[in-house]
Amino acid sequence: MRLAELLRDARPLLVDLTGGNDLAATAEPWNDLVRRVTATADDAPAPAMLIRPDGNVAWAGADPGSLKSALTRRFSPG
Repeated sequence: MRLAELLRDARPLLVDLTGGNDLAATAEPWNDLVRRVTATADDAPAPAMLIRPDGNVAWAGADPGSLKSALTRRFSPG
């Protein structure tokens, strides 16, 4: 599946290439806002990416703490 197809519903997308459950557990409170996809990729630019609906990367990495910060900053009521 192509990235453009995954972004078609205009929701942020968490692409998790880590093969673990840590990022999924971290993102669970945002499941109603952020679509999550687990995948594998050769030569991935990062172990996981939070992609905005416009296709720009809002966060990249593998640290659950930094993912939580990014989700809180972008998708929690202020």
